[in-house]
Amino acid sequence: MTEAGRLIEMLEAWRAGAPWARLDPRRVGIVSSHAAGPLQVVLRSVYETRGVRYELRPAPSRTLQSAPGPDPWSSLPLPADAPIGAEVTLRRSMGLTTAFDCARCGAIGESTCHRCGGRGSVSSSGSTSRCPTCNGRGQQKCTLCGGSGGVLGDPSIWARLDSHEEVRWCASAEPLPDEISDALHEAVGEWPVLQRVEARPTLDARDLVGFRSHVLSPQLLELALALLAHPGIPDGARLHAQILEVRQPEVIAARLASGTQIHVWGDPVRVHPSRPLLSWRGRLLPFLAR
Repeated sequence: MTEAGRLIEMLEAWRAGAPWARLDPRRVGIVSSHAAGPLQVVLRSVYETRGVRYELRPAPSRTLQSAPGPDPWSSLPLPADAPIGAEVTLRRSMGLTTAFDCARCGAIGESTCHRCGGRGSVSSSGSTSRCPTCNGRGQQKCTLCGGSGGVLGDPSIWARLDSHEEVRWCASAEPLPDEISDALHEAVGEWPVLQRVEARPTLDARDLVGFRSHVLSPQLLELALALLAHPGIPDGARLHAQILEVRQPEVIAARLASGTQIHVWGDPVRVHPSRPLLSWRGRLLPFLAR
């Protein structure tokens, strides 16, 4: 469909909302029309994060020198069917038990009594008595380390695949009415895609590797480079794939035979300004409603 045909189609959809109040779009005299929506550059990144989770148990004693834990980025492949947004446990790293100072009690083996709050006494029925849990000391053996001040951690490696979308707007070649600009920036939805490039990044993916064969205008290239340099993913994450898209909301600017400039956009379709397309009846009824 030609742009002029699409404009007529949108005007007819707009007119359908109140057919009594608007002239036939085919008779308003469209002299010229062109796409006027601002461009939107979108970078969608699929990335992986990893970490180590420890199952803790009491150690015989406090260990001042902690053994290194497993490298979460060791040669453990993420399952091909790993769902985005779900955490996957890759393996339990047996034989790599790590010693830690107990964080719950600060490695001293005791913590504040949970029953008396460290006072050493409890109140009941108006009388005060020695706390039976800590025997009046206000401290009790740490329940995590068992009083040794140290813990042992049996590690497991976890991995998570996530996606993130960064968006930048490219200024319109011509200014749009404030009503349209505000509506476009507040709208939630997928704009029509003009250009789309997908790449499987390597370590230098953020330098446009995989995107170089795609022709972008200088302004779009500048925005793409800024997005690739700062894709909005966590530090230390590994990229799996990136998709760079150039989108444009459907906004058509048209000049009528009367010399009036109008903009047609939105879903439902809106026209700005609408006055040149209102019939005498459409102008009269708002006056009568006052």
